[in-house]
Amino acid sequence: MASIGTAAAETGYLPGTPVYTGTGDAGATTLASGISADGEFNINLGTSGWVACVSDDVLPKGDVFNLAAMPEGVYINVVPFFNAGNVHKWVSRALAPSEQGKYDYVDRLLEESEAGSHGTMFLPYLVGERFPVVDTQIRGGYVGVTPETTKQDLARSALEGVAFSIRQGIESIGRVPGKISLIGGGARTPVWCQILADVLGHPVHVYRNSDYLPAVAIAASVLVAQGEIGDYTEFTDTLQGSDNCVRYDPVPANVERYNRVYPRYLRVYPALKTLCGD
Repeated sequence: MASIGTAAAETGYLPGTPVYTGTGDAGATTLASGISADGEFNINLGTSGWVACVSDDVLPKGDVFNLAAMPEGVYINVVPFFNAGNVHKWVSRALAPSEQGKYDYVDRLLEESEAGSHGTMFLPYLVGERFPVVDTQIRGGYVGVTPETTKQDLARSALEGVAFSIRQGIESIGRVPGKISLIGGGARTPVWCQILADVLGHPVHVYRNSDYLPAVAIAASVLVAQGEIGDYTEFTDTLQGSDNCVRYDPVPANVERYNRVYPRYLRVYPALKTLCGD
């Protein structure tokens, strides 16, 4: 082991400089998503995605990964989804007239769409799924397409399908969310954020500049250790109250509509399962 003097010479830091142990990417990202207390949930909409909740317990379910959270004695319960932003990418490529500007094109379709997509539903399992069902052979599919179905319906129902899958996943974890936050590339699509709030029937907090927030979360651990802030909840409250947070509140009429659609959505997978695979 190097002496204090040798370590100081090699690093350039003065002897006595405090050094704090950081955390892994999951711990930093979870705290950066604004959740730190039991019952709080984060949704990550990357190409694939995850749902993570913070709890005081290790969840024994086989589909759940249990990781240490930054607050001591607290756990991150994580479940991965294979299908999230890849569904947005696929439907954009499928509907847009050209590769260039495909996301702007689909954003315009989404802005013109209506909750419920006029009865069209989409099972979002394009590449099989890991959670809330475990099935590598299942594939995606539209249900309820009619001669009146529009591109707006096809675009919106694809994203509604992901939202229903996330709702099913949260219900499978078995905890009632006290708070829900959203990060990842999908959070840049306002209509999708609103769909999630409506499907989940719960306010959704979306954080801008989420790319660098994990680094800010690690810095918060130093501030807690030095007593500059009281605890991690104080840090997450600061995130929520800043200009970097946009809150999407559920629209009651849409919540009611999606609550009627959701039981039908749950029947789509068992029906399509018999048509996929060998």
